[in-house]
Amino acid sequence: MGTSCCIGVRAEEFSRLLQGPLRHAPPRPCSPLEKAEAERLAAPVNDMLARVQARLADNVELMRPIDYLCDKNCPVFRAGHWLYWDLTHFTLSGSAYMIEPADAPIRSFLLRSTAPIASSDTRAPAHAVE
Repeated sequence: MGTSCCIGVRAEEFSRLLQGPLRHAPPRPCSPLEKAEAERLAAPVNDMLARVQARLADNVELMRPIDYLCDKNCPVFRAGHWLYWDLTHFTLSGSAYMIEPADAPIRSFLLRSTAPIASSDTRAPAHAVE
């Protein structure tokens, strides 16, 4: 299966970025992407992000949508809405779809990142306002 129907936005397909389908401009059909193919396509970005996360492990959590949204296949279209703007960016609908499966890990990270700083560290917390 080719991915050209799902990746990148051509002007005539801009309707897929809107909140919902337009009756006069239905989106072109696009099959789910096999998880293995999604892993292959996203590998360069995910590898770079993993290197950043490894250097900044206390401050960065790597959340790969493929780990939350895919089983054997990765959906690209759901309930009449495109989930992705391009290979690495969600549409508004895709972001909303990711919220539920990613809620617990996001909350966990935020709670860890707002924990009090050890008394030996005299720096102000990153979120402190002067």
